[in-house]
Amino acid sequence: VPGGVRNWYRTMEGSDTDMSDSSMMRYAGRFSRRVQSFCKKKNIPFVHFHTGERKHVEAEKLMPENKLFIGIFAVFVSRAPSLLWEVKKFDNGSIDIRRKKKTSLVNHYYFHIMDKDWGHITIRMCAHPPFSCNIILNGHEWVERHEDYNKLEVTKEGNCFTSYNNGEKLTQIADTLKFNGQFERVCQRWIYSCLWFVMDKKQQETTGIKYNFSIYQIEYSRNLLFKRGRQMDTVYQKIIDITRGRLDIKRLKTIFGKKKRPYKHKSTAPAPEVRIETPDYNLTIFKIHFGRL
Repeated sequence: VPGGVRNWYRTMEGSDTDMSDSSMMRYAGRFSRRVQSFCKKKNIPFVHFHTGERKHVEAEKLMPENKLFIGIFAVFVSRAPSLLWEVKKFDNGSIDIRRKKKTSLVNHYYFHIMDKDWGHITIRMCAHPPFSCNIILNGHEWVERHEDYNKLEVTKEGNCFTSYNNGEKLTQIADTLKFNGQFERVCQRWIYSCLWFVMDKKQQETTGIKYNFSIYQIEYSRNLLFKRGRQMDTVYQKIIDITRGRLDIKRLKTIFGKKKRPYKHKSTAPAPEVRIETPDYNLTIFKIHFGRL
């Protein structure tokens, strides 16, 4: 059995004899046409953005007024870097498929969705095979939709809970996010609906395409209220000290697979450097640089 992408293409097309960079790119064209047709038919805003533009402000303007609305309420498109697959053909008719070494700037589609449990979620999907995704969730919106939330008289500013009558109960609600399957359920609920724009349900079942999920960025917050800013800063600085102690260069090199061979060649890489920057009030940046991995 061939590798994942090649096997997927064979199942989709019946054969890989015509597999090429052009045939792979046609999936991106199909994705675009279907998304735009769907948005036009359902009267869903479809907005183009330049690379690097912040999209969340526009998404907030387009959020449905009906609190009971469930589904896609806006689709944005913007170019973003992605690792694509390239197909190389040889004179004997054989082909070689591998990922490009450099990223390519290609269209990504941002599906803005109202979910029954999580509120506003965003799925960013690459239009090129194998259709990689990022799913953006906000825990405070999940807490807001809990059945006991309204009993706590919570005041929210942005994504922060600034006052409440029972901090212990609010913490208990937030802690239920740790239960197995909470994140996976919402991902499974929408990811294959977005994939439908390039592969219908039958094609998804035939090819056996499945997504696995991992968390690569998380914002951790504590439900703490302070009467004085000095107390808050003291706690904050202690958290910084804990993080600083864990900036272990050797451990990070092991995690990221730093090779120490060959031993005979003297390294010309710059010396490891750990920096903690505070470019703005209430903003701390940890930077670790130890050469190219």
